[in-house]
Amino acid sequence: MRKFLPGLAVFATFAAVGFLSVLQNSPNSLRAGDEKSAEVRAPSSFSDVSLAIDQMTRDISNSRIFNTSTAANYINGLADQAYQMNSWEFIPSSESDTRDFLDRAESMVNRMFQIRIELTNRLEAFEKSESWTESQRAEVITAFRRAHLYLRYAEDYATQWLHRLKPLKNSSVFFQGEGVLSLPSTPQNKNADSANGFKYRPGDVILVRGNSFFSATIARIGDMPTNMSHIAMVAEASDGKLHVVEALLEKGMVSYLLEDYLKFEPLPRAAIYRLQDPALAQKAGVELWKLYQENLKAPVPFDILMNPTDHSKIYCAEAMSMVIERASGGQVIIPRYQTTFSKSLKTEFFQSMGITAAQSFAPADIDVDTRFRLVREHRDLSLLDESRRYDVVVSRLFEMFQDGFMYRPDVSAKFDAVKAVFARSFGFLKDQVPADASVATMAGLIRHKNLVVALMKDLATAESEAVAKTGRPLSYRELESLFNELCAGRCVDGRGAKIGANLERTGAARCESLFRSTF
Repeated sequence: MRKFLPGLAVFATFAAVGFLSVLQNSPNSLRAGDEKSAEVRAPSSFSDVSLAIDQMTRDISNSRIFNTSTAANYINGLADQAYQMNSWEFIPSSESDTRDFLDRAESMVNRMFQIRIELTNRLEAFEKSESWTESQRAEVITAFRRAHLYLRYAEDYATQWLHRLKPLKNSSVFFQGEGVLSLPSTPQNKNADSANGFKYRPGDVILVRGNSFFSATIARIGDMPTNMSHIAMVAEASDGKLHVVEALLEKGMVSYLLEDYLKFEPLPRAAIYRLQDPALAQKAGVELWKLYQENLKAPVPFDILMNPTDHSKIYCAEAMSMVIERASGGQVIIPRYQTTFSKSLKTEFFQSMGITAAQSFAPADIDVDTRFRLVREHRDLSLLDESRRYDVVVSRLFEMFQDGFMYRPDVSAKFDAVKAVFARSFGFLKDQVPADASVATMAGLIRHKNLVVALMKDLATAESEAVAKTGRPLSYRELESLFNELCAGRCVDGRGAKIGANLERTGAARCESLFRSTF
């Protein structure tokens, strides 16, 4: 597996064990895949895990340990080591471990959340450092992206395990104040909240992860994978009411009253980011409403090619960038660091979609833009497992693309694409088909969706069987290994190869029936 794709693997104590081992400068004594090593699992209790997180908090704040020269190696060293561990090495195995975990879990999750906030503070200090070279900058930004990716999964896993031991109050309605969600489902940056609790403000950015094949595709398509896929923003209307405005693939630019938006589609993960300049945020919120009104008069299609400089079409992150640039009189350009697509650009799948940009503003770029601060983050506990499976499946398919493979032509997918584009041209399916998507683009998306959905069903079944057998949730690496077994190395599982209407009647097929080499 490529170095960065495994980054999805660090879950709460999983990560902390790696932290502890690195901090003690001792090699990991546990061999991946060797179940007999369970007898020497470390740390021996969650007190050690807690201490490891405390140590990391201190290290990040110590410029002698964590600086422009050492930050990338520090983060990558911890992540690489943690990835090699298995779930049986860090899940509480004794009654005392379980009690310790229950006592410390919420605090642990919130401290990892605070580490992400402190990472932004450290990055801001690095940006002011005269000793920061361009090569260091590139390495550090990639490592910081990886840290956000890993720590989110760490918080997910600890929260889910706590939920198994002591059910939390889950809700798909996010950010509704204390009492609606039991922490740590909604950790928060207390320095960014008002004295009277959390309140939305114009210009607040809502960074989310959708629960679909397309959301997973957006999250995984960059050179550095992420676990976020979409951006919406809070606008202030002329009557002072707050709305959420976003650009959607199927509908283009839309608006909802804030209170309505929060009750819509359940999301695995959603975070609030806030500009450090409150006056600029306020102006951006007003400008966003103006942009939406302009769009009502002259609708602008969704930009499926993610070109942030061509405003004849607009995608979600581009709308945010446009209004902040307008509000600042062109002085503030968002984001500070764009996502690159050097690996994807070489794949036929990427090219078939018509995407040519070498880099673009991807939603998760907000994680490493120091002009914003993370305020709070929500998880829907019922959706996290499925979201993680999407990540595994799409990442594996993208790996195959990067290895020189492409989906074989699918007549049924192309036929469905022709029907969809034809129907759209006559005013139908406006909420399902992007306004400017070509037949080729739609055929590629339909082919991709069919395979991802089929493989998701197989992986969900296999994961359920594995969890029932072991009595523990799988780490990302274990889930990844399980999927590789289903796919028989480079091949797609027979059941997963049954696409669309052929799902029930097609015989087993190896990957040669789904992919062709592009070499």
